Amino acid sequence: MLSVVIPSRNGARLLRRSLPPLLDDLGDLGEIVVVDDGSKDDTTDAVAEAGDDRISLVFRSGPRGFCFAVNRGMREARGDLLLLMNNDVEPEPGALGAMVESAASVTTDVCALAPRILRPDGTDEGGCAVRLRHGLPLVDLEGRGVPYPSGACSLFTRESWERLGGLDSRFAPIYWEDVDLGLRARRMGMRVGRVPGAAVRHQHAATMGSSSESMALRERNRLLLAAQSPLPDGWRFRFRLWLPVHLLLARITGNRPFLEGYRQYRRLLREGS
Repeated sequence: MLSVVIPSRNGARLLRRSLPPLLDDLGDLGEIVVVDDGSKDDTTDAVAEAGDDRISLVFRSGPRGFCFAVNRGMREARGDLLLLMNNDVEPEPGALGAMVESAASVTTDVCALAPRILRPDGTDEGGCAVRLRHGLPLVDLEGRGVPYPSGACSLFTRESWERLGGLDSRFAPIYWEDVDLGLRARRMGMRVGRVPGAAVRHQHAATMGSSSESMALRERNRLLLAAQSPLPDGWRFRFRLWLPVHLLLARITGNRPFLEGYRQYRRLLREGS
């Protein structure tokens, strides 16, 4: 059975767009679990309007965050196949079936399966990887570096998800937690598989946008990843070597998101010590 887990916070508008094609493609493969992460909009109405008993709506309280919502949804899901899908992602016809079919022959060294994840400009982020550039983690959509399962859309077996331990709450509320998951998978000898015959459409950044607060949060978690996630040999040294240079350049150029992200990162380190 397939369980599609959709974390959502104030995403009623996106759900009204994404649920109909998702239900069409789901057919009798399984269920949809929408996790409402403390929304203040009409998310409940948006789910009810779909009028389908294959959808369940889970409400959660406590600290807000993508990681908390996803982990809760995976626990609530009934399927042995767990498809993480953003509320701004829509499958193309046949995508879910192709992924389920591929999962039937997946080996234990595969942590997740990724379809083609197409942005509006046609860019495929399904083969994303992380590498270092001047000491800082950088997402590489051409797959150069360590592959990771995209938080936009990735299929896990329940066994692999539980083996990985879910998303790390240190990255709450959002950003870089999927990269951390890929780095942990690499350490465990696992890899990301691809399903080129499946495609989904991703309205990239439709959920969080690109405000100054959002950009600072991205920088905070990028620094946290470089400082504490299980990096390949030599990466941590390069990060520490380059960090003073990036701070100096940020002050000279007035890069406020980086400086604010660094301030938040330092606060997290103090609170965790």
